[in-house]
Amino acid sequence: MRRRNSILVLFIMVCLFSIPAACSSYMNEAASIKGVGWKNMLGSVQYAGGENEVDRIERVDNRNSENITDINNSEKVHSLIQVLMGNDDGRTRADAAMSLGEIGDASAIEPLIKALNDKDDRVRVGAAVALGRICDAKAVNPLIEALNDSVSMVRQLAAFSLSRIGDPRAVNPLIEALDDEEYEVRSEAARALGEIGDPISIEPLIKAFKGKNGETSNLELAIEDLEVRESSSYALGRIGTPAVEPLIKALDDEDQFIRSYAALSLGKIGDNRSIDPLVKVLADEKKSVRSNAAIALGFIGDENAVEPLIGALKDEDWVVRNSATMSLGLIGDPRAVDPLIEALNDENEWVRLNAAKALGEINVPRTIKPLVEAMDDNNADVREAVREALEKLGAD
Repeated sequence: MRRRNSILVLFIMVCLFSIPAACSSYMNEAASIKGVGWKNMLGSVQYAGGENEVDRIERVDNRNSENITDINNSEKVHSLIQVLMGNDDGRTRADAAMSLGEIGDASAIEPLIKALNDKDDRVRVGAAVALGRICDAKAVNPLIEALNDSVSMVRQLAAFSLSRIGDPRAVNPLIEALDDEEYEVRSEAARALGEIGDPISIEPLIKAFKGKNGETSNLELAIEDLEVRESSSYALGRIGTPAVEPLIKALDDEDQFIRSYAALSLGKIGDNRSIDPLVKVLADEKKSVRSNAAIALGFIGDENAVEPLIGALKDEDWVVRNSATMSLGLIGDPRAVDPLIEALNDENEWVRLNAAKALGEINVPRTIKPLVEAMDDNNADVREAVREALEKLGAD
């Protein structure tokens, strides 16, 4: 049930926050996804079916859409507020909250704030979403209070909406939400902190890399921690330059996950101050740290990382070799050509595949012969990567 609710929340966020948002830039990608109705999404929580009062209002409004006026829109808002505040059916009140969020009229803010205390969790979900969509600072404190709601979906969407509004009053409450019992809330709180961008959240976000479950063999728990770590890394990348020195310091942390995701975050920021520290952790005892350091160096793209990455092609673990191969392709320095030609014979197919891709990116004519020879590889995906590389080199 919890996993299904997580998927539902993702779809709600994608479908509802499709307006251009000056309040939050990370919704731009979600804004391009269209075509799934919000009523269907919310209805999957618990919906008895049939037309309710909001459906009727929407139907009449759609029928008159060609002649709609500001007065008609105001009447619609008034009708929806009446439904939100007075209808006996929770589903209908939730629909009203959602519709008010879509319209975005400021007169709905106070009723929606009151709806954050509705006895029906569907209504509280709808109100949290709608307030984020209207994006008014009056909703900040009520949404902060909603971070303590008994229903995790409400807490998650409150964090999401606070990220859209971007008010610094939400920073400390969102930091507290990084310790929420539900990973979806922790993940959304981390992303929200990245959108607000206050440097005070840097250390708590780095701490969040540690996760709740450690080095667990439980796949579900590992995935939960992974999502929170990815969100925290995203957030630190959004904060940018102020996070560089704390992240460099975190490369020496005793916790492997902190070291690993600190490396990845430094790559997202792309500051050259992190090159030497990242090169150093290419020798870390944990392969995840070495791999993420190699990836980060590729993101930064500085030529000073080429020789260390060439050295990483000899790492005992194929994941590290693969990361180094991809990063050398990103940097595109001809010094990597001969080592990458050797990597075409690596025992791991992913390393061979990405070595071919990297050689195609570097685009040096003398790689044509070894690439032609690699067309005999026993892996079809590798052969396809080789073929694409040869095309880039203009080989027949």
